[in-house]
Amino acid sequence: MRNHANTIFAVATVAIILVGVILRIAGLEFISMDMRAFVMRWYDQLARQGFSAMRTEFSNYTPPYLYLLWFATWTRTLLPEVTAIKLLSILFDVGNAVWVYSILRIKYHEGPVPFMGAAIFFALPTIILTAPGGSGRLDLHVLPAGKFIFSIERLFSARGDLLRDPSHSNCKPHSSCHSCCC
Repeated sequence: MRNHANTIFAVATVAIILVGVILRIAGLEFISMDMRAFVMRWYDQLARQGFSAMRTEFSNYTPPYLYLLWFATWTRTLLPEVTAIKLLSILFDVGNAVWVYSILRIKYHEGPVPFMGAAIFFALPTIILTAPGGSGRLDLHVLPAGKFIFSIERLFSARGDLLRDPSHSNCKPHSSCHSCCC
């Protein structure tokens, strides 16, 4: 019975991830007004002038995003401009899903819950529509979400007792895993 449930969870998890991938692919060619008015111009400037463009005031955006955008220009012979820009957001979405997985793995050492949670995060419409499906900008959700998720993961890793089941209050956590080992 348990194997059947795990198989169902595995199939559902893969299906959810595929939905997230398909929606991202479907949104790759969409160009928002914000992308057309700003991000593509910044990309073009960085592609033409290279890193030296950073010395000019071609953008009012944060340097970390512009550095990533500059890295994206390295792919201009391989990828269309819009795809290269949106690929940045997609890569950060994958990273954030991995952090969600690691947070859930602290609480659920075994079983499919961490995989399912990461898959659901990856397929959330708000995550897909904001950057990969829309403007391609990382500031709208990817970087703030990543900072928050990373902070939560670090907190829970350091204080595993925050996730311990309160019904096991008499248990001592195992020193290496910080969870109740009853």
